[in-house]
Amino acid sequence: MTLGELLEELKKAASEVDPKKTNVYFDFGWTFPSVEHGLDSWRGKYDEVAIEWTCTDIEPDARPPTLEQLINAVSNAIGATMTGYKGGEFTMTKHTPVWVDRWGDGAETALVGVKNLRWKIVLETRFIEL
Repeated sequence: MTLGELLEELKKAASEVDPKKTNVYFDFGWTFPSVEHGLDSWRGKYDEVAIEWTCTDIEPDARPPTLEQLINAVSNAIGATMTGYKGGEFTMTKHTPVWVDRWGDGAETALVGVKNLRWKIVLETRFIEL
């Protein structure tokens, strides 16, 4: 899934739920996007982007973002120039692939879909070997 596809799917979900009250989670564990850190260059391929995941076990005060907050973070990432893990500047576009990872990690967890459960939004992931 690319940044543009993700934004389109999130906006579609926002038209079906209250984006200010509906939270977003990942499909693994009790994890959710960490939009406080925004999206960043992915260590696996610096010219691609990652959404950082977190959970309350790692950050006790963290809370899942609302759909509105995630839409804003994805919108801000499109056209943004990001610094790679070991340097270099990379501009993200609506065609940039989206991964799910912690800062500094290079796991091969791709974002592949958005599921609207009406009471929460679930970001679907899949292992994709590079």
